[in-house]
Amino acid sequence: MEPRVAKLEADMDYVKRDVGELRVDMREIRDRVIKIEADVSHLPSKAFVFAVFGVVTAFLSAVTLFQTQIQRLLGLTIGS
Repeated sequence: MEPRVAKLEADMDYVKRDVGELRVDMREIRDRVIKIEADVSHLPSKAFVFAVFGVVTAFLSAVTLFQTQIQRLLGLTIGS
């Protein structure tokens, strides 16, 4: 057999081995991704977090803006 063909056959054995290892690695990665997805599926979404932040910011801004009117309404006015 020609030396070039023999070298190609030997190299193909390494390629087959490496592809087999890649398959095993990809299965492990897929299993880890599935586990991570399950672990974070119960966490709130980004939209929910920003919506809550917006509502809280709006509420605190309104309380700050209307502080004197709220104090007057509740009868908590201090001073004259």
